[in-house]
Amino acid sequence: PKWGFAEPIKKEFRKYHINYECRPDVEKTGLKILDTARIWLEKPQDNFALREIIEIFIDREKGQGLNKNKISKLWQDVINDNISLWEALQKRSNNDNFLSELYNKLKRLKESREPQEFINIIRPWETKDKFLTEIGEWLEEAQSRESGELVRILTMHGAKGLEADYVFIVGLDKDVFPVVNNEVSQEEQARLLFVSMTRAKRALYLFHARKRSSKRTYHRNSYALKLSPFVKAISTEYISKEYIPAKNR
Repeated sequence: PKWGFAEPIKKEFRKYHINYECRPDVEKTGLKILDTARIWLEKPQDNFALREIIEIFIDREKGQGLNKNKISKLWQDVINDNISLWEALQKRSNNDNFLSELYNKLKRLKESREPQEFINIIRPWETKDKFLTEIGEWLEEAQSRESGELVRILTMHGAKGLEADYVFIVGLDKDVFPVVNNEVSQEEQARLLFVSMTRAKRALYLFHARKRSSKRTYHRNSYALKLSPFVKAISTEYISKEYIPAKNR
């Protein structure tokens, strides 16, 4: 998974008071939802910002497929009548209960004046715990960046063009990386790994685990994992192996 290994690493860094920077998967954050709402309120003609907000509301409702079909019909009005998505929703809201409820919620959002009312309508966080966790992580990482030296947690894509004295690459297990049943070819994944490896100026560490949580692998029971074939392809003359027992982690 894109950020599947980041959370346990961040947890250990916090435990040992190690400063780090980790750009979150912004598309999945509540703050991103709030920012999308801000864009639409500032530019009511921005159909794409409104579409994202509508999809957020739909994802919280039952019968998502049916409701998404209704929304798709709004685009016919946008194209045929040359109007905004908001105007199309307003036009059709009188003839459909779901669209009427959706229109009223968005109307309240436009007219809300208090921050608390605004948040209550759009509900960017499903629970209080998720809200507190996200805010805490943003503040923690912002403070870390101001503390001088730090460790950067990056995806392989994010490491492009960067260099570091020491580079650590995790998740090099068979069927974890290269990822199975992935849209990206093995050749492209091999290239990504090679580019990441060449970011190291002094030392490179490649990590493989024999046991992982099934949440981070594609196996129901993630025991006796094998080394990634990408690492096996590296000549042994360039590798120095070290085993780290669980009790020392």
